[in-house]
This record gives sequence, structure tokens and C-alpha cells, in this order.
Amino acid sequence: MRRAIAVFLLIISQFIATQHASAATSELRLVAQNFNVASDRQFRFVFNVSDDQLREQLVSSNTATITVRAYDNVRSAEELTTALDTPPSTEPVAVFGALTRRLGRSSTGDFVVLIAAGRGGLALREDGIYPIGLDIAVNGEVRARLTTSVNYFSANSTFTKMKVSLLVAAPATASLPATKPDGSISLDDSSRRAIENLIEVGSAEGGPLTLAIEPEIIDALARSSSTEDIGLLTRLKAVLQRHESVRMPYVPFDPSSAQRAVLGAQFRQLLATGRDVLDVHNGEAPLNTQAWIARQPIDTDGVALLRANDVNTVVLTPNASQASGSLDNYLKTYRVGPRVEESVAIKAIDPRFAELLTGDRPNPVVDAARIASSLILARSVVETSGADIGNLHAILGDTRGEVPAPLVAIPLLVAVDRAPQLNLVGISRTPAVTANDTTTSLPSISRIDLTVNRPDIAQATSFVRITQSILSTTSPLNYEWTRALLILNDDRLSAEVLDGYVKGVRSRARLLRNSITVPEGLSFTLGSREGTLRLPIRNESNEQLTIGVSISSAKLQLPGDLRVVTISPQGSVDVVVDVVARANGRFPVDVTFTTPDGNHKIGQTIRVGARVTAISGLGQLVSGAAVLILATWWVAHWRARKRRDAIEKHPAIR
Repeated sequence: MRRAIAVFLLIISQFIATQHASAATSELRLVAQNFNVASDRQFRFVFNVSDDQLREQLVSSNTATITVRAYDNVRSAEELTTALDTPPSTEPVAVFGALTRRLGRSSTGDFVVLIAAGRGGLALREDGIYPIGLDIAVNGEVRARLTTSVNYFSANSTFTKMKVSLLVAAPATASLPATKPDGSISLDDSSRRAIENLIEVGSAEGGPLTLAIEPEIIDALARSSSTEDIGLLTRLKAVLQRHESVRMPYVPFDPSSAQRAVLGAQFRQLLATGRDVLDVHNGEAPLNTQAWIARQPIDTDGVALLRANDVNTVVLTPNASQASGSLDNYLKTYRVGPRVEESVAIKAIDPRFAELLTGDRPNPVVDAARIASSLILARSVVETSGADIGNLHAILGDTRGEVPAPLVAIPLLVAVDRAPQLNLVGISRTPAVTANDTTTSLPSISRIDLTVNRPDIAQATSFVRITQSILSTTSPLNYEWTRALLILNDDRLSAEVLDGYVKGVRSRARLLRNSITVPEGLSFTLGSREGTLRLPIRNESNEQLTIGVSISSAKLQLPGDLRVVTISPQGSVDVVVDVVARANGRFPVDVTFTTPDGNHKIGQTIRVGARVTAISGLGQLVSGAAVLILATWWVAHWRARKRRDAIEKHPAIR
């Protein structure tokens, strides 16, 4: 009886779908599906609808049905596109129907359709990619529909796998550094959102992924005292320690312009610092130092600099490959270089897939199935031609080399990871270039000129480096200021923004210099020709400082050596200097603070006053005589007074 009812419902649903195919009024959204279906398994579709009234009908109505149709398997990406984007023009090869009120429900209230792969469900004849149509009808009217695809295969089938990589990069290319000009740390909204999305994708089932995260962002989170940032870094590190990461410069630094501007040393320093940051946080996960993710266009000058820094693979995002129209096959490897041994492999992300992985998508699960299906079909075409599948490698990513849309990327990861025809690997598995690879050329670009701001960066760097020489080697300011100087190289900074960063780091260094003081209104008094000056020097900073002290005056003979002193935080020291006065009176004394080696001044020269009261030899003689006369008079006066007192007290006088 039940079987008869099911057959009747199936016939009715097919008739309804035929008569009312254009009447779909609600959005049918696929929440999840089993993309890979073995012959001994089952199909699974989880869906919901956008219309609240329709949803209530699906739960309670005896006339609400779902019909699942499998159409003949497609052989190419073009056939797949036609099947997914246009109404079917052929009869289905298998059909399943059911009342929606009898469907299972997920914990979030979505409808779950489970269909056996075979008799009693959807019986498919051979391995392949099958378009699957889902129709929702109520009272004989089709209210919602969509078409997706599945990868059906025999449980006994074996395949030669094609390599597939998924690039997940952050933050957004338009973001600015997390470290601000005043040294504070604050991720902008786009950067924080990108990191959150990266964590979501990187924590999902499937992998490995290839991560490309700007080290400055990681470094800033590690130095932040914000509870929110600390929590974000903790979750990010869990992802970093799970997947392969690509070495990146500390901040974006265009290799093409760097090569032309002879800034190779700066590029190497940024790469080395970026690697150091990743090494601290990625645990035992592999670090790919031989790949470069080109989020912006690159030319042969840039490739030359990359090759000099051990890069052998350049991955072009769609944003970077726009100028390279010759890259029309996204499964193969191209090469740039005069000879094979001097070449760099060029891989490009397919812009068709990148478009599906970018931004908000109305039906992301369907998009994920479309990408996975297209990859399997492309592999099948190559296999049919007799070419070596082992040389194929598809790299997926979004259009700008950022984080793919999580709602598409996560089901795509599951689909690719479980597909027996595909092998999800890191970009480090890109095949090395061979003589059989097609050579290509990269057109010259002039996106940015890194020479424009070099004088300002050089002056700020010199000023800060000089200031650092008075710090203790263990001072955290050394780390902070070194990172601040590297940020000045960020090629995203406009002239105005860079000026703010330059002023910010110089201001912090100048503040430290100005923390070395002497008491206001200080003056010295010498009462003789030879004496000592005691110069109190105070350190008003929270850092231990080591400085050179030089004292000079035209009216004083001073030792010529530089006095090097170390002053504790918020402490003071006295510098004692032996001097010889060359004249009497008041005159200035100049105090200069320098680096410990005496090569550079630290701040402005401080001028204090000195007064010498020492007198000449004749003056000393006259003064001595006056003192002697006074003493003689005083003694005589004292003796006379004693004599007078004795006479007055004599008995004979009483």
C-alpha cells in the first residue's frame, strides 16, 4: 500500500512539475548535500525555503511534495553549466518523490531528504557527474526549485587523483597595518573580518589548506594587550599549526618595483622578518618558502627578485593575472625564464571558480558542488586524452587572493577532500618546471614606484637607529621600533599616511631622547682656580639608557675624554669632572649627550652657568696681610682687656 502511494505521489509530482515549471515563487536554498555518493551509500540533501508561509505548508500540508530528479551525467564543464543554469531539456534518468511533512528535520529546523543510491531511491547507471533537480510543490503548483550536481561512483571504482589546492589569504588587500602611527594596535574592520573568516575556513573539515597571512597582522596581535586580540590570536594559531603557510614579507612590498629600485636588501629583510613571525606561531606546520602569492600584477623584474630569494613558484590570483592573457589553462604549469634551470613556475587561479568563491552567494552549497564537479570533469577530459594527470594541479582561491567566501569554501573543502578523483594538497606540491612546460611572458608593469618615499624612510630609519643605540639590548622598544621601521616599507601606504607613520616613530624616538635632562637653572661655582664640577643627569623614561656625556667651555680647561654613563629607569647619576679655571666671572658651560660611541648627538646641547670666584696672587698677599693685621689687633685687644679685668678685681683696689 505504501509503495503504491509513493508511486502515485511520484507520478503526481512529475505531472505538477511539468505543468507548473514556471510557477516557482520562493527561493529554495540548499543548506548541505552529500556531493560524493558511492553506489552503496545514499544521497542526502538538506534544504529550506525563504517564504515563511510555504515553510509552514511543508511541515503540515498533505499536498506539499518534494521531487528529486537525476538527469543524464554530463561530460564537460560546458554541459554542466547548461544543466545547472537552464531548465532541463531531457527526461530524468531517475526520480524520487516524497511528502515534505514526512521528511526529517535538522537541529536548526531544515528539511532533510535521504535517498538510497540504487533500487528504491535514485538508481544511476555509471560513474559520473549528474545534475540533480529539486522541486517543491504545494497543491499542484511548483513553489521552489533548484539544480545542483553530485559525483556518483561505484564503490569499487579507483582513480588516478588530480592535485587541488585551496588558497586562503588575509587580510584584505586594501587593509592598512594593524600597528598604527602612534605605536598602538588596532585591526580595522576588514582585517578582523578576514581573520575571522580565515579561522572559520581553516577550522573546517578537510585539508590541508594553503594559508597566506600578512605577518604584521600576526605580530600585532601577539603584542596587543586587548583581550579580544589575544583570543583572536589563540584561535588563529590553532589554524596556523594545522595547515601549510606561505612565506610572506612582513608588510606588502612589490617585488617588481623593488628590483628596479635596487631594494633587494630591504625585500630580503622583510621576507626574513615575516618568516621569523610565522616560525613563532605555526608550530610544526610546514612553511612554504618557495612559493609567492601574487595578489597584484608582477613582471619579469619581480620574478627575478623572487628567484634570487629561493622562490620557484608564483601563483597569480585573477587580480594579478589580468595582464597575462596567455594563461588560458588553469590546470597546467607555465614557466618564465630563458632556460629550464633558470625558470620559475607560474600557476594561475581560474577566475571562473574565483568568482564563485568571492562575496555573498545566494546558494553557496550549489556553487561548491559546481566547482568540485568542474574539477572532476576537467580531470576526466585530460584522462580521456591520454595525458598524465600527475602533472595537473588546480589552485583555487578568490579573485583578489583573500579569504574565499566561507559558505562556499567549507562545503567545497568537504567535497574535494572526499572525492576519490581529487587530492587536496598544499601549494608546495606544485610540480617543478620541466622542458615540456609552456613558456610565457609577463608584461612590464608600473603599478607603484618605491623610490618616491625612500628619502623620508631613510631619514626616519637613521634617526631611530641612532636612538636605539642608547637603549639596553633587552629593551622591548628595540623590537617595537624595528617593526615600526619595517612598516614604513608597506607599499599600500599613500604619501599622506606614510608621513603619519614617519612622524609617529620619530616622535616616539624623540620623546626618549628628551627624557635625558639636567636640573633646570643648574649652575656651578668654583671658589678656586682648580676644582670639580658635579653634573647631575636624570633619566625620566622607563628604560635603562647608556649615553655619552661631553662638557665644554671656553673659560674652563676640561678633560677631553667622553664620559659614558648608564642611567636606571627614572634614575639619575652624577658626572664628576676635574676642571681648571682660565678666568674669573660668569660664563656658559655646554653639556652634550651623545651615543655611547660619541658619533651622534642625542638631542640639543644643554647650556648651564658657571661662576669662578678665584683671585690673583697680589690680591691674595693683600688679603693675607689684612688678615694678619686684624688678627694682631684682635690679640692685643684681648690681652689688654684681660689685664684691665685683673686690675679691677685686685684686693688692693677694693
